[in-house]
Amino acid sequence: MDALCNLILELYRAAKETPVDEFQDLALAMVKAQTPFRTAVWGTGEMTVKGLVAHSVHLHNEPLEMLTEWTSINSHDTVIDTVVTNSGRALILHTPSWYSTSDARTMLDYTKQFGHLNSMVITSASKNCPQGQWLSLYRADKHDHFKKTDGRMLEQLLPHLIEALEINRLLGHAPSVHTDSGMTGARAIARTDGTLYHCGKKFAEILLEVWPEWKSGRLPDELMAAVYPNRESILADHSIAIATSALGNMLFLNIRRVSLLSRLSQRELEVARLYGQGKSYKEIGQALDISPSTVRNFLGRIYTKLGIGNKFDLSSLLAKA
Repeated sequence: MDALCNLILELYRAAKETPVDEFQDLALAMVKAQTPFRTAVWGTGEMTVKGLVAHSVHLHNEPLEMLTEWTSINSHDTVIDTVVTNSGRALILHTPSWYSTSDARTMLDYTKQFGHLNSMVITSASKNCPQGQWLSLYRADKHDHFKKTDGRMLEQLLPHLIEALEINRLLGHAPSVHTDSGMTGARAIARTDGTLYHCGKKFAEILLEVWPEWKSGRLPDELMAAVYPNRESILADHSIAIATSALGNMLFLNIRRVSLLSRLSQRELEVARLYGQGKSYKEIGQALDISPSTVRNFLGRIYTKLGIGNKFDLSSLLAKA
């Protein structure tokens, strides 16, 4: 666990300090120190009806011919659909066993030619989010199998590899790559006591909007009080949500803005939406089986919670939701 935590921290440190054209090889060398492999492919792409369309590919100790040949035969590559179906899960395979049928001969010959006899493959792409990144690690010795522990390590590491690459490219002013989260930079890493190891630019911007006196180095106490591992908490008073996952004594945080409407109960939200649609107290009461006076009381509470005073402001909030 400590080794993985240290690796993640080193990845983010390297992302800030390493030239763009060197970062992926350096990151893969760090991974290799934890889980040995001979070669690797790290790419971005999109699943289409015609199969995987690669947008960019980084070859680690692989010849260019490997990519050229794969492009001509990837329609036979059954690994692709399997890893996309199991997005975020590492697929460990002994390729001679995987491609053991007569109709898979083309792929078997390919894996033998380039020393891909044992593989571990993972992607962030999925059926619902077809754009993403993938990472394939290869060993040439047919007896040198990847282990389940290797797979679990890669599953925990993939989001940080993606984020670290994004940070590196942004700092290096290189074209950015797609991430399935859509929250690039709105992340942070902290210890369980609130000490910050890494703070993305957007994460810091949101903190400063909410807590103007905040100083980098430690998370605000009010935010720490709302942090619960492996769940998302909403700080309604500040219109932000914080999602947290834990690994040892480290917290991985993702922050996002939420609508002021999150301050309302479900019933209050129903009343607000009907009122914003132009319904009268009587019509709202009939729709929700409550009296017009109850509707009026609901609207009073809604205005108070949202800090507004008229129907126009309410309609504007609803339109933005």
